[in-house]
Amino acid sequence: LSAVVYFGPSLFLLGVVGPLAVRLAVPDFGHVGRSVGSVWACSAAGSIVGALATGFLLLPKWPVRRICCATAKLLLALAIVRRLARHGSRRSAASAGLAALGLGWIPLGMGPSFPLPAEDGFRVVAERPSFSGTIRVVESERLRYLLIDGSVQTMQTKGGYPIFPYAWTLGLLPYLRPDGKDLLMIGLGGGETVKLFSRYGIRTTAVEVDPAVAETARAHFGLPEEGFQLVVDDGRRYLRRDQQV
Repeated sequence: LSAVVYFGPSLFLLGVVGPLAVRLAVPDFGHVGRSVGSVWACSAAGSIVGALATGFLLLPKWPVRRICCATAKLLLALAIVRRLARHGSRRSAASAGLAALGLGWIPLGMGPSFPLPAEDGFRVVAERPSFSGTIRVVESERLRYLLIDGSVQTMQTKGGYPIFPYAWTLGLLPYLRPDGKDLLMIGLGGGETVKLFSRYGIRTTAVEVDPAVAETARAHFGLPEEGFQLVVDDGRRYLRRDQQV
């Protein structure tokens, strides 16, 4: 439900772009086939370039949040460019195009990003490659971060207290479901959720696809060796196989 609420409206609006682009590109019904083919050819080429650029250029350098913000701003600015190009002057459209490039680039070039080991007191404590990406443990004066390809997975104080609000929100579950004694968690991260529910005596099974993540959580984020069950497996495969879930 939360995924539908968060992504439904934007995906719906992106889905209507194709038909609208075809409608704008078709001068008359005699050129429908050629116009549709051109639109979908450009769409396919953009998808290929976007997938390659995201995987090989953007994700290794910037957090996912900044990439999403830049993409959203670029889409909005390009819509303004199209509007001006159709109803205004070419000069206005060109000015808006330059503004679009600048507006989309701002989230990638300004503000703090992770990791920044050479700036603001950040330093890389550990770094290792894995099949899910480059895993880094980054510390500041007060906080410790677990990052995978620049995306923050866990953020906590050096004393082990989680910073992300969702971790404390999950702490309400034992009060909402006091008779619950078992918890299945897909994805381990730094293990802060495991430690949180262990305080309530809840038997936790954590399914993590990457063993390097679990090893990093134990070495740097205080994940205990006992008190929960760790399963190194793909979460979808585990759900299909385990009949008790």
